[in-house]
Amino acid sequence: PDMLATVADLDVPFIIMHWRGHSDQMDALAVYRDVVIDVVAELRGRVTAALEAGVQRDRIAVDPGLGFAKESDHNWAILGRLDEIIALGFPVMIGASRKRFLGSLLADSEGQPRSLAGRDLATDAVSALAAAAGAWAVRVHDVAGSADAVLVGKAWRKATRDTADPPRDQILLNGIRGVGHHGVFDHERRDGQEFIVDLVVHLPSRVAASSDLLADTVDYGVISQRVHELITGEPVDLIETLAERIASAVLFLGVSSVEVTVHKPQAPIPVPFADAAIRITRP
Repeated sequence: PDMLATVADLDVPFIIMHWRGHSDQMDALAVYRDVVIDVVAELRGRVTAALEAGVQRDRIAVDPGLGFAKESDHNWAILGRLDEIIALGFPVMIGASRKRFLGSLLADSEGQPRSLAGRDLATDAVSALAAAAGAWAVRVHDVAGSADAVLVGKAWRKATRDTADPPRDQILLNGIRGVGHHGVFDHERRDGQEFIVDLVVHLPSRVAASSDLLADTVDYGVISQRVHELITGEPVDLIETLAERIASAVLFLGVSSVEVTVHKPQAPIPVPFADAAIRITRP
């Protein structure tokens, strides 16, 4: 029960893995509406608990927990839709090494699963594909084989990204307004001024469109409210800092990336001007 507070106090890296129960009961808990959507939602809940306990965002990584309360088809669905796990906005670790679903895939003609030691080449293949999909790390037994595989996967990912961008849905939220006390001058902190924020939010394609569920997209009202809270909340000197805070908050809500534009139309500039703004894209 004290794990999250302990991690926060120690300020150590913390990997949050999805699971639903110990080995004596986890197979009975492998029931999902949509395994990827459910795993993302449950991981998001644990991440929220960690952040509320004081664990720093940049200390957190996530692991979808292959094999933990998951059947073979569940594991393959997670690997095939790894972009939706990555869209949580945290480094993703994959632990597929020598696991039962690989043994089943490699079963002999009589249906006997491949032995543990005979699953390393399949593990290497998963490592390469996970790296190509954007995973941060793989946990393996045979390090040398997966180290090579990860290099191949990273090179493949770089070549793919250099030639084509993956399809993403875009949600535009323009003109979120609020009075904030941001700025380096005393009168800005004292009197406040209007700030206007435009957002372009990127989501993994197909998820919400196929399910037609609000839980599989982002709530525009929640995003707008959070942005307004940051505009009107704790003052900062620079709109660059405000933009960064807004981007971090929106990424936490489960998007792939976000473009934030912060307008400061009343900035104290000594010549006529129409607008002062900064635009950032994260991650």
